[in-house]
Amino acid sequence: MDPSQITMIPCIQRGSQTFGSSLYFFGDRFLHNAHVKCFDKVSQVKKECMCVIVATITNLLVANGWIYEACLKCNKKVYEEALSFICVGCGNESASTIPK
Repeated sequence: MDPSQITMIPCIQRGSQTFGSSLYFFGDRFLHNAHVKCFDKVSQVKKECMCVIVATITNLLVANGWIYEACLKCNKKVYEEALSFICVGCGNESASTIPK
């Protein structure tokens, strides 16, 4: 991925360790005594450590292969041919697909 396509959003530290509307069933235990850092600070850590990054995906770069069109019957990748799509899994010829 071209680093120039990455948008860094300034970190806003909050007193709470809950993140938006995300639900963690074991959230209290999972985040107990968590040391909250902004992503730019995590990338500066010099020693090896374990970390959890909570993020929100706001945009997929479709041209870079992050998603593909899939067959409605078997969810395998389809290839465009003329005005329809042909599934590599089941051979279904359909004009309808679903992004995966």
